[in-house]
Amino acid sequence: MVLDAFARAIGAAFLWLAPSVLVGTALALLLKPTQDPSRAGQAPSHAGKHAGRLRTTAIGAADHLGQTPSEHAPHRMLTLMSAAHPARKRDSAATREAILAAAVVEFTEHGYAAAGVRQISERAGVTAMMINRYFGSKKNLFAHAVDRAFSPSTIVGGLPADLPSTIAGALAERTAPGAEQLDPFLLLLRSAAEPEAADILRQGIEAHVGARFSALLDGSAPDVRAQLGLALVAGTWLLRTVVGTTALATADNDSLAALLTEMLEPVVHRTAAVAPHDNAASDTKHG
Repeated sequence: MVLDAFARAIGAAFLWLAPSVLVGTALALLLKPTQDPSRAGQAPSHAGKHAGRLRTTAIGAADHLGQTPSEHAPHRMLTLMSAAHPARKRDSAATREAILAAAVVEFTEHGYAAAGVRQISERAGVTAMMINRYFGSKKNLFAHAVDRAFSPSTIVGGLPADLPSTIAGALAERTAPGAEQLDPFLLLLRSAAEPEAADILRQGIEAHVGARFSALLDGSAPDVRAQLGLALVAGTWLLRTVVGTTALATADNDSLAALLTEMLEPVVHRTAAVAPHDNAASDTKHG
């Protein structure tokens, strides 16, 4: 009897627990994730879980937009990235021009020694590395700046017949109080003390204003006469504009131009140069 009672109790318990066990097993089977046969025996990684969540999110977003995620999601992602970071196209010519223009200003204002690559790059809106890329060195950049500054004709020019009066009039006007500064002369003044810069300046003068002046002269020794004329021009500019000596600074432009014309006449229109030994022979003869 005892065994019969125990058996009946076990049967009642089984009947009471069976529904719960069956429901739990069914839920476990339904919730079990589908596993790739090729990955059988491998535990799901955290990356796989995150990828699944991201894919679900992407599918939901695409469904919300009415798009097929497999076709449009990558394109949309690239479009968003392009909008956030638009491609910048570097204009090499414009960059080089910006650097050169900034260098002319810096060298003119501060001279070769004081002008720094960092200041030039900041003025140009580029990095110092870009200056080295386009010009190689500060010295080479200075050479290009001198070439740019000395290329335009500021004082020397005109027809050979009227050259003395043309130069004299332009010089008097350009050195008058309140006139626009002659940047090539400032560049020359503030950089000539540096031996490295002086050599570049010499080449710039001879290649530009010196060559223009001598090309307008007839007769012998045109280069020497041209540089004598430039010495008169540079000296007048220095004393009248930079130093501001009283007589030159207050002189009337027309009167000053007339005097300068008389001084330039023998330099421009001389047709024969007297050699130094000829001067010595002449002195001996008359002595």
